[in-house]
Amino acid sequence: MKSHLNTPALSSSNKSITASPTGGVHIPDEGDHVLIIGRSVSMLAKAAREAGFKPLVIDAYGDVDTRLAAEAFCRLHYRGMMIDIGRLHADLISLERLYGSAPICWGSGWEASGHLLCALACRYSLLGSSPLALLALARPGWYESQGEGNFAKHDFGLTPTGRQYLVKDRRRAGGHGVGFGSGERFLSAARFRQQFIKGKSISMTCLAGPDGVAVIGWSDHVELQTSPRFLFRHSAVISRMPPPVSESLSHAIERAAKDLRLFGLFGVDFILRNDESLTIVEINPRPTASVPLHLEMGVAFRLHVDPSLWTKVSPVAFPRRLRGAAVVYADIPIRLPKKLNWPTWASDVPSESRVYANGEPLCSIRAEAGSGEAVKRLLNDRLEELLAMFQTKKH
Repeated sequence: MKSHLNTPALSSSNKSITASPTGGVHIPDEGDHVLIIGRSVSMLAKAAREAGFKPLVIDAYGDVDTRLAAEAFCRLHYRGMMIDIGRLHADLISLERLYGSAPICWGSGWEASGHLLCALACRYSLLGSSPLALLALARPGWYESQGEGNFAKHDFGLTPTGRQYLVKDRRRAGGHGVGFGSGERFLSAARFRQQFIKGKSISMTCLAGPDGVAVIGWSDHVELQTSPRFLFRHSAVISRMPPPVSESLSHAIERAAKDLRLFGLFGVDFILRNDESLTIVEINPRPTASVPLHLEMGVAFRLHVDPSLWTKVSPVAFPRRLRGAAVVYADIPIRLPKKLNWPTWASDVPSESRVYANGEPLCSIRAEAGSGEAVKRLLNDRLEELLAMFQTKKH
């Protein structure tokens, strides 16, 4: 893999070329409308706007930043963990009548609706990876098919005895569907077991294109808010220097990207063991929360829809100042007023006044400093400041 680990400046280009999962090629111009659909797509909406596109957003949260970036906004509805097909279809028809046909850039929240995304690919051009990647990654057997050594073991069958293991829900992302196994003999079809590995959780942001996979940057996963209900939920990420990557692991990621038909930005989660070896625990076939740590937003979106632009990027030295970002969750049910004096380092703030349940995301915070520890302290201080403003407490 080519290793470029920083925030470069993108050379100017008016065209973005993306290979559709159905085999066609779509070339959106700057100024064109782009559909951005997912549970939480604020980052993608802002990135599309900064890249010169006009985002038509269908999102489950509708925070202030998302609405400001959007040319038009619709609420994404779910039935249980699956996207409400009827409502989404109605919104797509309404947007098409107003703005014409537009390609779809998909974000989070499709884990339980991969078949729906495949169906949409027959009608719309899709930006980014093939939705078939979602279907493949929902099967523990896919990880097992990659061979031993670089991937965590998945789906042990009967309950393993004498060792800890994780139980994952294939319909959920962001760590909300992950917990420790409790000796259950059988699991439902939506859940599977994964080997538990002791070590540090880190991730790699990558770019997949016709010429292979390029490494954009690395980040540490940091826990700021603990929760007994969500032990593995996404909390914070902080950019870091790259760890040693073996040739075997590099080839494994290249093979996985080709097998999954990955295209554009995607993420790989690892456990960094005490002996400095890396084990892959998950692949996310879409842009992840770590992207803004390594790339400016407009640059990121252009690269996502046209990975060939990476060859026009001039690599620079690893930045001296590291970046961090975190999600702030409600620790107890809390009502946020419609108007709050939000700090400049807070984003994705709510657009409506209502009661937010325990565990619901409230906003995002960001920080920048000279070291990872300094970024973590700054994020924690800002978290405490917000929680005090919300008159709640941190566990």
